[in-house]
Formats: sequence, C-alpha cells, structure tokens
Amino acid sequence: MRQWVRIRRAYCCTTTGSTARLPSTPALTGKAITVRPITLTGYIEVPDADLAAVEEHLAQHIELTLSEPGCLSFQVVRCPMDANRFNVQEKFESEEAFEAHQARTKNSDWGRVTKNVARHYTVTIENGASV
Repeated sequence: MRQWVRIRRAYCCTTTGSTARLPSTPALTGKAITVRPITLTGYIEVPDADLAAVEEHLAQHIELTLSEPGCLSFQVVRCPMDANRFNVQEKFESEEAFEAHQARTKNSDWGRVTKNVARHYTVTIENGASV
C-alpha cells in the first residue's frame, strides 16, 4: 500500500512495510529506507486522585505528540462508560519515531502526572508481530 508521508516539509511516496527510495533530497538521495509503522492501541486507567491533573494536562500532551516528527495519528478519548478510563490509539511512521515519543513522554509533565496510571497497551509493528 502506498501512502504519502510528510518528512520535514517535503512529501514523498512510500510503500508501507517495504523498502522505498527517498526523493532527491541532497543528503538522502538514493538511500533505501524500510518503513515499518508502529501502532499502539489500548487504554489507561487513571486513579481518582490523579484524574483532575490528567484532564488538565491531556490537551497539551496531545498537541505536543501530534507535532512530533513521525507521528501519523494520536488520540486519547475518555470512555463514556468509565470516567477513569481513557482509550488510546497512536501511530508512528517508524520504530525510531515511536521510541523518541516514548522518551519525550517519560521526561515530560505528562509523564510525571501519569506516573500512577495503569497502562493496558498492545504495540504492533506493521508487517510484523505484536509486542
């Protein structure tokens, strides 16, 4: 499946899960890359004591994540049946982008506010296994 991916103000056509050639960017011309998007799905359970702080910081966390290089989509939505549960779905263009997101999050206000949150995630590498 082909998709257009924005890479620092330049679009290039990639083939998801396979090797593709980058457009004529001086430093990248002719170099093959492997595109293996990462998807995380699941939910978090927020203790009552942390709920107000999570609600306060959520919009900023979403905004910062969506602005990260390699973030293709990111959603955190409160469950309508359980006020302490937030459904999470995120997709990054590569393992490197996903790992950079995890590192940034761990050292952010969001990481501090959600230290007591129970996380229930499945991480899938496209054309690969779930981890």
